[in-house]
Amino acid sequence: MSLPGQKGFTLLEMLVALTVFALVSAMVYGGQVAILKMKAGAEQQALLLKQLQGAMVMLERDISQHVARPVRDEFGDTSPAMASADYGDYRLSLTRAGWLNPLGQPRSTLQRVAYGVVDEKLLRYSWLTLDRAQGSEPDRVAVLEGVRSLKLRFLDGGGEWHEQWPPLVAGVGDESAPQVVIPAAVELTLELVEHGSFRRLIPLAGGV
Repeated sequence: MSLPGQKGFTLLEMLVALTVFALVSAMVYGGQVAILKMKAGAEQQALLLKQLQGAMVMLERDISQHVARPVRDEFGDTSPAMASADYGDYRLSLTRAGWLNPLGQPRSTLQRVAYGVVDEKLLRYSWLTLDRAQGSEPDRVAVLEGVRSLKLRFLDGGGEWHEQWPPLVAGVGDESAPQVVIPAAVELTLELVEHGSFRRLIPLAGGV
């Protein structure tokens, strides 16, 4: 029972007020969700860019420090200082300099490394010794995820591009033929599962 001079809300007015409140709340919530999704997407893109830059820096560092030092694999066969392959775990293998040794361990500052794509992951392989014994297993690190393929091209000193290295050229194997060891540049292309392709051209000092 209301007192004289006082007037309350009718049921219809209450329903209208609740409806307006619900609509405003839904709009605010929807805006917050959209902002959170945009923020999460931006953070994901930033993380991807950071990981991609890290992978490119690692690849560029290893390739730019390449040296003309062939190695013996675990089967006793000689592998070129730099070699590419169209199949297998090791898409690119090379010997690099500049392997830091802060603890002064009895080992070389040269290191054999390789890169490949397995299960949509770019993997970096590294060995403790250049000339490997049977049963030698590399350390394996996932450098970048969401990678579909790693494509390579090699530029020789004559300005000609090759799909593999060492290149298949006439006369290779003859003692009179020039020995192709280090390319002038390496072009690498990372094709990602969801974000297209990224290309980098890496010049090499002392390339033929």
